[in-house]
Amino acid sequence: MRFRGIKTDSIFKRGLWRSKILAIIILAAVILILFPLTKKINQQRALNKEIRELEAEAERIDNKNKDLGELLNYLQSDGFAEKEARLNLDLKKPGEKVVIVKDAARLPTAPEQSKSVFNIPGLDKNITETKSNPRKWLDYFFNAASSR
Repeated sequence: MRFRGIKTDSIFKRGLWRSKILAIIILAAVILILFPLTKKINQQRALNKEIRELEAEAERIDNKNKDLGELLNYLQSDGFAEKEARLNLDLKKPGEKVVIVKDAARLPTAPEQSKSVFNIPGLDKNITETKSNPRKWLDYFFNAASSR
């Protein structure tokens, strides 16, 4: 059935044309929405990763703080003071007799004497490494040349 004055081909072409335009507009809108959305998602992921890292670092710091608190309590205890006085100051309690046994095989070497009982960074700054004379000359010539 054909209507007078209306061309069916032009209506069909106009409808198809309009649907293409509509599809392009929808596609452009989706693209315009997706770009900022993906940017925000990536920012959120990075922020969550940083939060996890900071929480892990806070936990490590709390554990280290707890360990340092325990070390401080031990260092402030009477037992530690007594032990250090006996070892380093050669003190004794009244009525005690001190016996010194020297064994050459068990004598500590120089670096071992200066080591602390505790592993605290910066305590062993006084330790100097002794080098042989040929090693000093090799370091002087070859390390000085490489640093120039």
